[in-house]
Amino acid sequence: MNYLKALHLPNGKIAVFPLKTHAVYALLLLWSISGCSSIKPGVNSATSTARAERVQAQATEMASHIQSTVVVDSAHATATAQVRQAQLAAAKEWPIILSDTFDSNQNDWPTGSDTGEFASITWTNANGKYRWDATAKQGFIWWSYPAVSDVNDFYLSVDAQQISGPATAQMGLLLRLFDNSNFYLFKFDNNQRYTFELSSGDGWTTLLDWTNSPALKPDQVNHLTVFAEGNYFAFFVNGSLVAELTDDHLAGGKGGVAIGLDNAGDQAVFEFDNFELRAPPTLQETPTP
Repeated sequence: MNYLKALHLPNGKIAVFPLKTHAVYALLLLWSISGCSSIKPGVNSATSTARAERVQAQATEMASHIQSTVVVDSAHATATAQVRQAQLAAAKEWPIILSDTFDSNQNDWPTGSDTGEFASITWTNANGKYRWDATAKQGFIWWSYPAVSDVNDFYLSVDAQQISGPATAQMGLLLRLFDNSNFYLFKFDNNQRYTFELSSGDGWTTLLDWTNSPALKPDQVNHLTVFAEGNYFAFFVNGSLVAELTDDHLAGGKGGVAIGLDNAGDQAVFEFDNFELRAPPTLQETPTP
């Protein structure tokens, strides 16, 4: 796994908590040395006053450092988000590889029913939605994709909503599917959490651990977008940048949608809409992972 970094928003939360921890420590130190206006045996008034003044100066300096650090980090986060939004806006101008509102099944998404070792699932393309009705026999992930070319760099988005089922049920985007064992998944659940995972010949690798985000709306439609260029990925939820990272395991493949259930007997219904895949003007052949 070549995991470099993940940027978690919303604004204002970066680096604040650990810095506040130091501030609290400084204040406690100040109180313990100079508080209660009492003088310990063997310490004269002048010495006590001098110590108190030194600690007060240190606390003031630390508070100043904390404030400047928060401002710098917040400015950096804002600048990063602006750069990513600009990249996303540019990617929205890339040629459309496939755009599907699911008013028909012209793109040959899988439909019908299937029962196997892991689950029973029914897929329908009706009323302008791509609907999944799934019952788990054990924990599973299942995906599908339309008749579309492999892409390397891409802009991929979809509207996704869980209609019923446990809050731990998952749904999201299938990315760079090379074969049944090599692909990425960006998914979320109704607990307002998202994750990014890699499936490879070595099994599953978590690239972004489950992370809470207020950008996700439980029991509502969530607009997911992933922008990928080379080994760089940026993840957006309802227009907000929630994470970014680099990983070079898979350079290209197909895009689609996916769902997952954790436990035997779990049953859930999911709906997808407004699937859109864009890629740069020149499509390259997909290299072997």
